[in-house]
Amino acid sequence: MSHQAQEKNGKLNRRYLTFVLGKELYGVDIHRVKTIISILPVTPVPGAPEYFVGVINLRGIILPVIDLRRRFAMPLLEYGQDATIIVQEIDFSGKIEQMGFLVDQVSEVIDINQEDIESGTDVGGTGLNSFFDGIAHPGGKVITLLNVQAVFLPDSEASIVLQV
Repeated sequence: MSHQAQEKNGKLNRRYLTFVLGKELYGVDIHRVKTIISILPVTPVPGAPEYFVGVINLRGIILPVIDLRRRFAMPLLEYGQDATIIVQEIDFSGKIEQMGFLVDQVSEVIDINQEDIESGTDVGGTGLNSFFDGIAHPGGKVITLLNVQAVFLPDSEASIVLQV
């Protein structure tokens, strides 16, 4: 059985770190999360895409940070005292890199049964399918499961993220 999945009462479960962005609840696979930190001073990178906040120095490691609000074209608000950077490992063609993404607030770690996940959902008709692994609905909650790998993958305007 995968280290990312566990069987509970005969059902396959995975662990997710959940967080708030806007008024919505999102989740990421907990096994790729390296650390959760308060916002640190960010150094902007000239010519970067709008959603690319810049880089931070985390214990001597320079990490790129993106703003998920901007990446998802959500309304921009000032981040409050609960704003957090989630640092996650991303696999770029076999090379593992650590990247950070800015969220409003971290919520909790939750086990989600695979039966409670709807895959391939077109989130709100946005066409942003590649950013999402699906929608989970455990215990009446609605959690959009984020594919962080896709959020950081280079595209025509985001290739700078990989060059930092």
